[in-house]
Formats: sequence, C-alpha cells, structure tokens
Amino acid sequence: MILTLKQISVLLLVSLFLGSTIVWGLKEIILTEPSVLFTKAEASEGPLELIVTLDKRDYKVGEGIDLTIQIVNVGNSTIELVYGTPFVCPPIRFAVYDQEGNITYGSGTYVQATIVLSYNKTLEPNHILGIVKLWKQTSMDGEQVAPGEYFITTEIIPNALYVYGYINGTRTSYGAIYIKTPSITVTISN
Repeated sequence: MILTLKQISVLLLVSLFLGSTIVWGLKEIILTEPSVLFTKAEASEGPLELIVTLDKRDYKVGEGIDLTIQIVNVGNSTIELVYGTPFVCPPIRFAVYDQEGNITYGSGTYVQATIVLSYNKTLEPNHILGIVKLWKQTSMDGEQVAPGEYFITTEIIPNALYVYGYINGTRTSYGAIYIKTPSITVTISN
C-alpha cells in the first residue's frame, strides 16, 4: 500500500492519540524521523531481517541512487548463510517500478545454473552483512527514465539462500529463506 504524506501524518496523529504503533509492511517503524518513512524498508523471516536504505528521497535526473542493503541476524544464535554460484555475494536483487506498477529496472535476475561452488558466511547474533547496489536511473534498455515517482523493492532471490543455525551444538536448517521489502518511493526531477 502506498500512502501520501498527508495520510501518513493522519496515521501518525491517530497513533499518538491512541497510544498505538504503526505497522508498515512486515515491520514496525519507529517514528522518530519522518524521512525514514520514505528512505528505509525492512522485512524479516526466521532469524534474518532484510533492510534497504537510501540516503534521501529526491534525486535529480541522472544522479545515481545507492541502495544500502543489509542482512541482519536478528536471532539469538549464530547462523550460517549458504549460497552458490552464479552468486559471489548474497543473492539479493532489487526492482524499480513506475507509477503504473510496470517494472522499469531489475537487477540480479536469477538464471537457473548448476551450482559448482558454494559460499558459506557465518553471521553472529545482531551482526550485519551489507552490500551497496547502484541504480543509474536507467530502464531495462539502458535509457534514462523520465522524471517522476518510482518505487524500489529489494528481495533475497527465491531458493538461492539457505540458512542453518546451531541449537545445542547441532546444525539445524531453516531452509531456503525468501524475504521481500515493502517499496521505497523516490522522486526524480529535473
């Protein structure tokens, strides 16, 4: 669901009056900075949380948009992330949609491949594995997109990341983890 700033303001006032919290997507937002509502999205499954942040909401035409993507171990025990080729970093992709809901750009398209080499990454409780991805404001054809509002979502590619934990010293599988964040709105202007 996409809300206008006015709708968010009304929700904020109602929640403050009723003493309640606002749930945005799959995760509660702490309403300390209004800009966070536009530049951060979070979602979680099992012991993992996927967080994507942008440094701002408004960009000039042609300005690169860096997405800082973090995988956080929110569990209370060490976990092991296992993923294989063709990925050399955790299998994360992002997609950009226009106002009509059409995909404008997508990164990290998953191509079925034989896993030749697997990568393992250990993540302690409350530790973060982070990467930065760049959207150059281009379409899938490499053309500059028109000024306007765009919506960015981030996800762990389905069936590409397996998570294992250790319970009483025994390796336990959480299985394949799939997480998709709510969208973040960005505005591109001249």
